Amino acid sequence: MINCMVIEELKKRSKLVPFLIDMYKKGDSNFSRHVIEWLEKNEEIMSKLHLSEGGEMSVLRSRILKFTDVYRPADERLTQSALRKGKNAETASVVERAEEIIRIAIQESEERLLQFENKLCEGMTAFLLENELPPQGRNYMGWLNQIWQMIKAQGSTRALAMYISASLVAYDRTYILDKVISRLSEDELQAHQRLN
Repeated sequence: MINCMVIEELKKRSKLVPFLIDMYKKGDSNFSRHVIEWLEKNEEIMSKLHLSEGGEMSVLRSRILKFTDVYRPADERLTQSALRKGKNAETASVVERAEEIIRIAIQESEERLLQFENKLCEGMTAFLLENELPPQGRNYMGWLNQIWQMIKAQGSTRALAMYISASLVAYDRTYILDKVISRLSEDELQAHQRLN
């Protein structure tokens, strides 16, 4: 699983929730259909990201699809409008649950990356006491890779580099290295400004 892709992709999916809730608020007759499509796409993306939570999106879809089959009102003269309102209410509760699943998955990925980011920040601080970063060229990704190779070769950071390499895919590792370098650069700039 690539944590930064989980965060990026699922944040895109969660941004659609306000639109769906606005549809519910307006009583839009296409609300349930749009939510089912949203859930299908969520499931597809989660499957590609190897998230087991994607299976729950299918379960949530079925709650919407079976609503009119299992709804047995006491009043047999129930109108289509009342059925639609009931289905929309069920669909809205499905959106709430799906949003919660997405939010938890994002939070878990962010926390996992932050844990490694903090470890790498400590390691980079030690690394920079003994080394200077190479000059940054035009190829930023190549520059980050060059720094990573230096971290792997340095005695004081070799074990940390091996641990991070074994725990994260290269994409996540590069992502946190970029964040750490940015954090350290900001800290250095702020320290310089305080001195002047």
